[in-house]
This record gives sequence, C-alpha cells and structure tokens, in this order.
Amino acid sequence: MAFSFDNARVTILGWARSGRAAARLASARGARVFISDAKPRDKFDEEALTEIASFDHELGGHTARVLDADIVILSPGIPTDVPALAEFKGKIWSELELAARIIPCPIVAITGTNGKTTTTTLLGEILKKGWRKGRVHVAGNIGTAAAHAAEEACPDDLCVLEISSFQLETIRAFRPRIAVWLNLRSDHLDRYSSIEEYQAAKERIFMNMRDPDIAIVNIDDPRSAELADRLRARKQDGPRILTISTIESADFTPDALCQDRILNAAKSPENLLAAVAVARLLQIGEPDIQASLDSFQGLPHRIEPVGTCDGVAFYDDSKATNVHSVEAALKRLDPPIVLLMGGRDKGENYRELHRLVKEKCRAVVSYGEAAARIRETLGGDIVPRFDDAVRHSFRLARPDACVLLSPACSSYDQFTDYAARGNRFKALVSELRGV
Repeated sequence: MAFSFDNARVTILGWARSGRAAARLASARGARVFISDAKPRDKFDEEALTEIASFDHELGGHTARVLDADIVILSPGIPTDVPALAEFKGKIWSELELAARIIPCPIVAITGTNGKTTTTTLLGEILKKGWRKGRVHVAGNIGTAAAHAAEEACPDDLCVLEISSFQLETIRAFRPRIAVWLNLRSDHLDRYSSIEEYQAAKERIFMNMRDPDIAIVNIDDPRSAELADRLRARKQDGPRILTISTIESADFTPDALCQDRILNAAKSPENLLAAVAVARLLQIGEPDIQASLDSFQGLPHRIEPVGTCDGVAFYDDSKATNVHSVEAALKRLDPPIVLLMGGRDKGENYRELHRLVKEKCRAVVSYGEAAARIRETLGGDIVPRFDDAVRHSFRLARPDACVLLSPACSSYDQFTDYAARGNRFKALVSELRGV
C-alpha cells in the first residue's frame, strides 16, 4: 500500500498522540504539513508545544487554512462532520489510513466493543516471543499510534493493531492480512445515532479484505454470529471466514486449540481464544503460546486491584467506558460493592445494570456530567467531583465492602483519558492508606 506523499499538502486536525505521529510520518515522506487544533495554547504541555513549533500550525480554533490541502487527517476523536471541513472537497483520512499506506509488513487488526485491548496486548506478547522473522509492533488504539509503527516497521515484521470504529470511519485502502472481530455491544451512542450505525463503522474493517486474507469472528456474540453469516455470503473475492467460540461448534474452540492447559485458567476466555487462534494461524508453537499466557498479568485499569484500606478493597476498572464492561466487572467481584460511575455521558442505557446493581451493590456513587442520568436510573448519591466521590465511596464501603471504579462513561469531563482517571484513583487510594 505504498503511497507517495512527496510535496502533498496535508492538514492534520488534532495535536494529540495520533496527530503528532501522523505529522512526523507525513513530513518524513515529503508532505507539506499544516496542523490545526481547536484547543488553546495553554492546554498543551511543553513537549507538545516544542514539537508543533517545527510545523506550520494554528491553535485555538480551525480557520480556512485547513482547507488548503490535498488530504486532511483526522484525529479519532474528531467527527467527519466537523464544521471546519464542511467545504472541503479533498480526501479525508484517519491516521490509521495514513499509516496503512506506508506500513510495509502484514497487519493483524483487532476490533470489538470490549476486550480488544486485552486481546491485542496478549497477542503482541505471544508474537514477540514466537515470531522469528522480524520485529512485532503493537499499536493503534492501544496507546502507540499506528503511524509510529509505520515509521519503524520493515517488510519481515508484523504489525498488531487495535482498531476503533472512529479510526475506521475514513479508511479507504486499509487492508489487514488477518482481522479479528470480538463482539458488538452498544457504545459511542453520543457519536452514532444507533447501534446499527456504530456496527456499520466497525464492519469497514473487512471492506478491502480479499482472498487469502482471513477474518476471525467470535460467534458467542449474537450480532457477531449474524455478521459471520453475512461475510460468508459475500462474493467469492471476500476473505476466508473462521469462527471462534467457547460454547458453540466453531473453527477454533478451547478443546480444539489446546490439548493440555493452554486456556485452562483464562479469566477472559474469548479474548485469549482469539489471540491463540491468530497465533496458531501464524504458526507460533504451543510452547511460546503457553509461556506467554503463563506470564500475562492482565492490563492496568481493567478490574485491577489497587490496595486495601480499613478492610475496604479498591478496584480500578477505569477502562470500562460502556455498560457491558461494567456488567462484566460486577459479575467478577463478590458483593457487597460500592460502584463508582460517571464522567462524560455516551448515551449508554444504564438500566441494563439494574438487576446486577440490586443483587451486588451496597451503593452507587455517581460523579461528573453523567451523574444525574446515572442516579435517575440506578439511584445512589451524586458527588460532582471525582476526588470527593472516591472518598465518599470509601466511607460507604466501610467496613466490609469493596469500591469498584467502573465508570460506564468517557473520562473527558475531568480527565484527559481513562488512564489519567485510573491513575488518579490509585493516587487517592494511596492517600487513604497513608502510603
């Protein structure tokens, strides 16, 4: 998918992680880069301001200069209907599309509403241990921009990319060698008008795949099972469809993949099954797979135990930004639970948690912009500021409950991202413990 950017005019909207990586990559390929971000200068740290100084740029708003471009590259958080681009007639790409046109090696792409970060991380660990041909680059929505991987990748390498629906909205030529579809739940309904629109954005991951590409679909999820049937019905030039399941007959099941103990202790069996299926397709041996599973510690901010104070255990599940992730966390923990939810509302149906909250929770504490909607549905207390909400949750949990931060919302009302929210939670727990 090599593409010449020599002397091309490229506007990049958004000066965050993906925008910065896109600017470096496009500039290194000979493009004339202009950067525009709506946030004012005082919202950026010194490192970001130092780097942007080497590019033509504007901060504090988008002017007509953004239209003087052959290609506009959008950061994932910026929708395609942003007013600044209303009159733009050129190409609009995501940073993923830019990276994919330059990455010289095979791409394994993983998407789904829940579990994609765990699957991507675990698969990366397995491949780093077992892939002998070259390096393995783990990037995408996971924290390292795909464009950064494109700067470093060589033909014998592998790129494992976590892919979000936002990144897929503006792809044109992106074509993974293997694509994994984990599940589909309601999410991002603040951006999409319906779950069907959200699903259509995600399904673009298969748009350019052809034989001998492989699509792996988890059929334990009803919407995903229906998707597998539709993909099989595509014309002859579509990808090969393989299925995974922990409960149904499928191409990959725990029993079929592992004669011994390879998936026996799986806390998230669908995620592990997907990672192992890809590893097997790439001819990674069982010893390397098993060694990676044995050493895998899970992810930070995903039902992560962060300490105990006065008999109260604290769990950081800041990455749970939708109702179904919260549901999974509540099922994992023993009652009584004080559930801490809130942040920026994404249009989630909190009522889906009502039964579990009634069964397992001593109290619900909500904070931030979504607090009123959460209390209206699930009851409990509103404490507007995050720090105060954590302390209030601790008081309600004493002497024998746990505090679960599982927000069901984005972090952007009070934090830059879910990791910053989770790290603040950990710091507050340390303060309570006197550490």
